[in-house]
Amino acid sequence: MNHLRLLMVSEYFPPSVGGVETVVARMVHAFSIIGIAADVYSGSCKGDAVYDAVYPSKITRSPMLHIPRLNALSFILSGRLLNPINTSAYDIIHAHNPPSLLAVPKTRTILILTIHGKYAESFRFFSKIPFISVLSGWLERTAIRRADVVTCVSKRLADEMQQKYPQKRILHIPNFIDAGFFRPLPATKHVPTLIFVGTLHPVKNINSLIRAMRIMLRRVPDMRLLIIGEGTQRKSLERLAEMMGVKQNVRFLGTKSRTELLTFYNNADFLVLPSYTEGLPLTVLEAMSCGTPAIATRCSGADAFLPYPELLIESPTPPAIAHTILSCMMRAKRFDRRRIRKHVIKNFSQKAVIRSYLALYASMFKRDGSPVVSGIGLLPSSQIIRRPQRPKRKPI
Repeated sequence: MNHLRLLMVSEYFPPSVGGVETVVARMVHAFSIIGIAADVYSGSCKGDAVYDAVYPSKITRSPMLHIPRLNALSFILSGRLLNPINTSAYDIIHAHNPPSLLAVPKTRTILILTIHGKYAESFRFFSKIPFISVLSGWLERTAIRRADVVTCVSKRLADEMQQKYPQKRILHIPNFIDAGFFRPLPATKHVPTLIFVGTLHPVKNINSLIRAMRIMLRRVPDMRLLIIGEGTQRKSLERLAEMMGVKQNVRFLGTKSRTELLTFYNNADFLVLPSYTEGLPLTVLEAMSCGTPAIATRCSGADAFLPYPELLIESPTPPAIAHTILSCMMRAKRFDRRRIRKHVIKNFSQKAVIRSYLALYASMFKRDGSPVVSGIGLLPSSQIIRRPQRPKRKPI
């Protein structure tokens, strides 16, 4: 499939920092290793000129207004009005999240949409303006109708989407991580340590984790929480930690490099993800690849990828979060770090995930389900989606 002309579309892409942009960048790199050159279409961001100048793949940037909560609409309008990409130059356009697919101008090229989380639902935590939530729901429905195939990064999300859109072809293909880089290292002696890694936004529910610290410190006075990441909530969360009287035990460390994260993962007792909703968070997989147990809320979909049910937080409230963490600390030896790492390698390795995408791409060009080329380890034909027979219609 080296001749495949592939375009990755993402509202955000490095040097912007976040989960989706990291996933897309890793996919582009993984495809380049096997000889498939994928171009990128994304929105502008701070520092992109310097980054793009040395990036090995072609990147086309669309100007964005960067208005809080309206970035998606800005990216869509910019793509549609300025028409910066020649869609006919590609065999497949692979968009990540609904706004990215809607930013693609009208085209007859095959469109694949990957959904990284509950897009419409997440906006309830970003804005109290009803119009924003209604708009996000409309964007999701329109993008899914336009896509030829939809993939979801979590099994639960794929099942929910299939129920909502029974006529649409939907697959579960998870995110992947670099298990060779995120690996176990000797840990230094330390006090009981929890870490959170991610953007500091309301959907992550970090305020409940800080409130839970107040409860846990009564039992484990020397416990500390390291919060790694940046976001709109940082100042308010710092004030909350001071108000709760846990400022000395909660440290805000900002954004860290991959190498620094490797050290933090290995020195932590647990990674904690108290989110209201998630797709398949990379930070959980990275920590688990290092052998570090991850504790996460059930509503984040973690029950589909955590190897121990005891690591699930039943509800995203401070008492429930505190109870689960304290319970896990008391039985820490039960969580076999080698088993945790093997679970990640088996289910979320780069090789397995990229093969699934290759199978999907290949299936779009053979109506009988046979692969374009042999010897690339494609899925059985029963699991391959046949190329859709697209009727002549006016693109949305």
